[in-house]
Amino acid sequence: MNILGPPWRCFYKHQDEGQRGSRGKIVKRTTASIIFVLIAVAMLPLLPGGASWAAAPHQIRQLDTTPTPEPTIPPPPRPVRVRFSGTIESLPPDLLGEWVIGGVSVTVTADTVLEPSNITPKVGDWASVEATRMYDGSLVANQIRYQDASQIDARPVEFKGLIQAVEESSLIISGILVQTDAQTKMIGAPIAGFLAQVKGFLQLDNSVLALQITVLNPSEVGTEFEGVVEEFPPFPYVGQWRIDGIVVLATAGKTEFLGPDPQLGLFAEVSGLLSADGLVHAKTIRVLNPTANSVEGIVQHIGESEWVIGGTVVGVNENTLIDESRARAATGMQAEATLRDQADGTLLAIRIRLERPW
Repeated sequence: MNILGPPWRCFYKHQDEGQRGSRGKIVKRTTASIIFVLIAVAMLPLLPGGASWAAAPHQIRQLDTTPTPEPTIPPPPRPVRVRFSGTIESLPPDLLGEWVIGGVSVTVTADTVLEPSNITPKVGDWASVEATRMYDGSLVANQIRYQDASQIDARPVEFKGLIQAVEESSLIISGILVQTDAQTKMIGAPIAGFLAQVKGFLQLDNSVLALQITVLNPSEVGTEFEGVVEEFPPFPYVGQWRIDGIVVLATAGKTEFLGPDPQLGLFAEVSGLLSADGLVHAKTIRVLNPTANSVEGIVQHIGESEWVIGGTVVGVNENTLIDESRARAATGMQAEATLRDQADGTLLAIRIRLERPW
């Protein structure tokens, strides 16, 4: 008896064992693949962009190829040309570098024009500066004209105004700094709110060094002036006028009206009393209709009663407004004068505005 059985049984036994071995290998490989995939999915959130892949694995992430715009930088402010003047307070030994003029620092370079070239500037001289304000706010001088302060003639001035402040050695009168010293003659006690008449000399900084200050009783101060009619009440013209910026009060029975009917832009002559509050109580208001006239040119002569501007002789009086906000009144300066024809055929300057010629 064959205890092993028929031979075909041995054949099928070996075949079953081979198949079971192959199936085991496939199972092992499949299990390893599944484990690898699970590990990879678990690690996705730890990778850059992995969270989006894990949350939406069916979507394909596209790279943004749009170029990032450069940040917009505002352009710097353009350089600005400026002009100023003042006393030279400091300057370097070789003149190149930082100067301080009238409290303002300005840089002088090899390209700066210094005039006059045959004179060496020094501390205390008066200087007029044309400069460029750079992007960072610094000033670079294009041209500096200087003059020995002792060579500049002080111009005599005389004016009336309201005392606004009283200091130990100075007063503010109608917005003008009036300086006093041991030679100043004071008539009356200066009190804020009172009027004062000042005689003195105009200084380089546009202040006035007083020779004499007379404090006036406001109720007794007479005044006369002329200017452009800027405002007036309706007929019979009693009430408040504004003439050249000055408030004039016309009173029924006390103010006499002369000349043609008032119109805005015409000139008027006023005489009256100046009160402490700066108002003028008019005695007469004479409306004029002058021929509009003006002259412009270099100041060639300055006299007490007449100037010569661009070859034209113009008269001046105590009511002529000399505008020195841009330059001092001196020969060689540029001037524009508004004129009025007078009865004798001469020209009277109503106002003269001065500017530097450079």
